[in-house]
Amino acid sequence: MDAQGNVQSNDTSTNGTANESEPATPTDAPFPFNSPHADVILRSSDGMNFRVRKAILAEASPFFETMFSLPTGTEQSTEKTHAPDLPVVPMPEDSTVVVGLLQFCYPAGRQLQEMTLDDIVGVLPAARKYTMDRMVEYVTPLLQRFVATSSLRVYCLAIRFQLGEDLTRAAARGFLDHPIQVAYSHITELDYISGAAYARLLDYHNRCSFHVQQLFVRYYTGIDSAWDERCWHQCNFESKKNCTYRSFENSQRVTVWFSGLMVRCRNLAKDRPSSREFSLQSTIAKALVEAGKCTFCGPRAWGDLQVFLPLLTTRIDGAISQISLDVVAEALSA
Repeated sequence: MDAQGNVQSNDTSTNGTANESEPATPTDAPFPFNSPHADVILRSSDGMNFRVRKAILAEASPFFETMFSLPTGTEQSTEKTHAPDLPVVPMPEDSTVVVGLLQFCYPAGRQLQEMTLDDIVGVLPAARKYTMDRMVEYVTPLLQRFVATSSLRVYCLAIRFQLGEDLTRAAARGFLDHPIQVAYSHITELDYISGAAYARLLDYHNRCSFHVQQLFVRYYTGIDSAWDERCWHQCNFESKKNCTYRSFENSQRVTVWFSGLMVRCRNLAKDRPSSREFSLQSTIAKALVEAGKCTFCGPRAWGDLQVFLPLLTTRIDGAISQISLDVVAEALSA
């Protein structure tokens, strides 16, 4: 296919040489891409023939609609087929990508819900190239499934292919759930976004981290209406050697075990300013062990923390929601 979308002839009799990148004997794609009623063959770069209908492709892609409206050459097939004279469109994409594109066009083969992140990464450039905008719109919500596990990759894809502010912001928010070291691990998707887009993500993380850390300095202010009833505030330290108080700048006093928990949470917020980590049992396990040394706090600590931590995480989520992320449209990357 040339730059104008014209079908190019691969007839080797005109130049005496074959395309060395193509296998000598192309293979046929499975159902539903082997129809005897097809009127065109898409041949992938790894030599698989997809017998399809022009009308179906044209309906899904203005690119193909334009291409099929132009005069085309044909390649006479030497294979035994039901349609030996079909025009052949050489595709630069491999069969995996072509299948992904055609599954969207053909309802009988649509399995997009089963696509992995790598599948989507492979098919998005081709979907943009062939102006299959409806496929892009369909795939974009699927990327939300990968925000929790691959937020940086999803952020890069959202920027690279202009997949909308909602997905971009969701990916940036999911990025807060992971150690900041993830940002300095090379992933291929980073090669396709600008340094400015990457810097905006890091700046967003930094500002969220700062504001969340502040909550663990003023964690008692307005968060818990029953603060005075919590064991870490009520405990009579004078008769409990293992549960001494620690004073804070505003004269509020809490037990050392609770203060230590807040310090650990504040340090955690430097790396992952996300509410998800602070309510995990692994985060509060040490505090519960220390509280258990006190006959007053021991029986009460777990119950009080189960009430307090959701209030704290709600405040964290509220603080993060106030932090803006600038999403600047960039030119579509190839």
